Amino acid sequence: MSQRESENLKRRGRAFLELAEYSLSRGFHDMAVFHAHQAIELFVKGVLLEVVGTYPRTHDLIELLDDWLSEKCGLISKLLDEKGERIEHLTDAYFSSKYGERNFRRELASSFVELAREVIRVASLCEEEDREG
Repeated sequence: MSQRESENLKRRGRAFLELAEYSLSRGFHDMAVFHAHQAIELFVKGVLLEVVGTYPRTHDLIELLDDWLSEKCGLISKLLDEKGERIEHLTDAYFSSKYGERNFRRELASSFVELAREVIRVASLCEEEDREG
């Protein structure tokens, strides 16, 4: 595991969250959705690198969270129980936004940005729990 790579992934994840918020504020809803997904993907991969020692090469957020991180952190399991379907929808929306196949309403884009904030918050708690445990 590379501590520097882990920190870089998490830094980039936080930066993508800022870009999602900025895109939302400017009315670029498709970009907000894209950046929200990237924020989760990169941040969680950084946490996985630190907690598990590796991460899969996938864009599927459920695979990253359920198959890899939920075993190490009960908070992820709880998050998936409560918001797993929304997380799946974000992965689907990511591909639509990436290839410009659809436009998103502000409300939907905003809900995905909020979801990204929540997933990053919970993943951070899991990382802290792992360090302490």
